[in-house]
Amino acid sequence: MMKKRISDLIIKVTVQHFNKILILFIVLSSYFSNAQWLQISSGTAEDLNSILFIDNNTGFSVGNNGTIISTSDGGNNWNIVSSPVTLSLNDITFPVATTGYIAGNNGTAVKTSDSGITWQSLNTETLLNLYGVYFISESHGFVIGENGLILETTDHGSNWLQVPSPSVYILYDIIFTDSLTGYATGVNGTIIKTLNSGSTWSSLSSNSSATLYGIDFINKDTGFVAGANGTVLKTVNAGASWTKINTGIIESLKALYCIYPDTIFVVGNNGIILEMMRTNGWTRHWVSTQQHFQSVFFLNKDTGLVAGNNGVLFKTTDRGKNAISEKSNRDIFRIKVTPNPCNDLLFIELENSIPEDKGKIEIVLFDNTGRIAMKNYINKGVTLPAGNFSDGIYLLKILSDGESIYTEKIVIAR
Repeated sequence: MMKKRISDLIIKVTVQHFNKILILFIVLSSYFSNAQWLQISSGTAEDLNSILFIDNNTGFSVGNNGTIISTSDGGNNWNIVSSPVTLSLNDITFPVATTGYIAGNNGTAVKTSDSGITWQSLNTETLLNLYGVYFISESHGFVIGENGLILETTDHGSNWLQVPSPSVYILYDIIFTDSLTGYATGVNGTIIKTLNSGSTWSSLSSNSSATLYGIDFINKDTGFVAGANGTVLKTVNAGASWTKINTGIIESLKALYCIYPDTIFVVGNNGIILEMMRTNGWTRHWVSTQQHFQSVFFLNKDTGLVAGNNGVLFKTTDRGKNAISEKSNRDIFRIKVTPNPCNDLLFIELENSIPEDKGKIEIVLFDNTGRIAMKNYINKGVTLPAGNFSDGIYLLKILSDGESIYTEKIVIAR
């Protein structure tokens, strides 16, 4: 994936109605010094389906072919952990720091009693795929999966009993907001709920037919669900009703995490990372991958990790604070980036003037290792010759006086 450093970029100025300097840089990675998301080596090329931390240092991610990896330094370095199975592992939970459980395909369930150093297989007496696992105590927990399956254990996973389910569809994710109240989500807009510690479950109306992959709650009343076709649903009354939130995304959204009352992160296919703040709407965080993200976890309000296909891991320590909101600046400044995909010349134009308070504008080009390939101040628009770039996916950012105001993914294909 290494691409040559570009040293002979030709810039041609062609813009109108501009009274301020523009900053523009294209990146194929987030390795530069002030990046909001940094790619981390996971030590595996297997798809990673779930990630979780039990404290600020110790974390685990699980994935295909029995993959279990662990970190002891907050996610900076990862090691392969011996696994008792070779089937795909789909979800992980730790009710207490010493005891953890994993659910996987063909009825797979594994357990650790020594904080993840060693893992042992459990007998669930099913061959159905299990996609979610949650324990409300060290001994009492649930796994969910195909055909609406819900299995319950009250003895640390030694024995499992099937609980009647109101759904026949695949269930993907499960969460409890207290010892009594739990939710699960799945195919065809399925959301089910229990009010008695999982003894019985009932269906909720989601007003959606999308596959719902992930669920998380801010408190006992306010929760969110993420799903196919950019679906995000919100409840403020403990699931009695759900409203759809427009994300502007068509990709499947696989997981979400509420980091505090007014901020959630959602991740999904094609490298999607979305942040929603109550007052500012959606912000997309751009990273140098199109891999599908499957899971997200935040250690605290600023430090988080996302995991996905082909062993991809990204980490932020500043909550991606440099990420750009696209929702308004394209219209405000009438930004045009054409053609995209590009095979010859890429034109960037701002039809409206930049406000006085937006400051100076600079153009900077990074190669895929984060090295500066080109840097220049301008006061007009630009034409970038695609011939100076290797084929691939790039990130176009427009900044002003050091502040990012717009970003767009660019495809170069000749």
